[in-house]
Amino acid sequence: MKPKFFFVICIALLSAASPGFTEEASPSHPKTGLSAQIFIGAGWAVGKGSGLDTDPARTRLNDWKQGNKNMASAIPMAEASLHYHFSTATTLRVESGAESIGAPAFGLSQTIPATGTLGVLVSMGSSDVWKDPYLLGQDRAKTKENKKSLSFFFEDILETGLNLHYTSVWSHVKEDESGLRSQDLRRRGQAHHIRLDCGLPLSEKPILAPGLRYELGNFSGKSNAYQAFGGDLALTRIMEGWMMTLSLGGTARNFEKRHPVFAKTREEREGSAALTLAFPAPLGYDDLTLMVMMGHNTVQANHTFFENRTSFAGAGVSYAF
Repeated sequence: MKPKFFFVICIALLSAASPGFTEEASPSHPKTGLSAQIFIGAGWAVGKGSGLDTDPARTRLNDWKQGNKNMASAIPMAEASLHYHFSTATTLRVESGAESIGAPAFGLSQTIPATGTLGVLVSMGSSDVWKDPYLLGQDRAKTKENKKSLSFFFEDILETGLNLHYTSVWSHVKEDESGLRSQDLRRRGQAHHIRLDCGLPLSEKPILAPGLRYELGNFSGKSNAYQAFGGDLALTRIMEGWMMTLSLGGTARNFEKRHPVFAKTREEREGSAALTLAFPAPLGYDDLTLMVMMGHNTVQANHTFFENRTSFAGAGVSYAF
């Protein structure tokens, strides 16, 4: 299966558990100095990839249904965030994975009393894609898709727990042979991601975290340009000695123009569910947290070539200082 896809799932699972995990398991950080949270683990994923996935076993397709193939794979997981806090309430930030492109992110943030935390992150990365995913009866060759992102965030707005995130992602495929075949298949462009979420304490322990998402993809190939609307809902329950987070999400993605190969305008519906269990201080080690996670993600489309689904289960240890 495509490693980047699972990398994004792992980030989502860890992020879903973060509100309660941070409060319950992390030690109090000094006003100045270095703090970090590091997660190392492993998991197992099974599912069916889409025809866009660069699986070596699907280099050649003889029909479109061959693009969706059952697969299983062991997945190593490693995540880290490093923060250096200055006495001015400014923080330098290094994140191992930017959710939008699955690459390391760097930036800074500033906390303003009674206002919130303002910040910016930048990231650059690349991944394998097919030069032309839509070839039948011929070997497909790989190329690189380069991405860079710029993110702005405003967290705990006016001390309400409301968070606003905006990310712009620029994409460029080095050898875009499908774009040479048809200008409506070009993959160069810019995508805008906006997310609004908050944490709502239901009582002393449960936390309900709803979120809304909007995406706008402006690509030179109009069959790849899209709008997407989505929502998320996470429920965190903190109990004596452990914590549970259940999260649900959904996205509707509608594309702008008829696809030249499949003769229809692409439509996608994506849904996900995840459960994360956190056990602070296993075996008496106060800086460690044992985490067990499982999740499922599925994309349904009006052409099977774009459909995929993944089920994942894994475990690991988080270290915070």
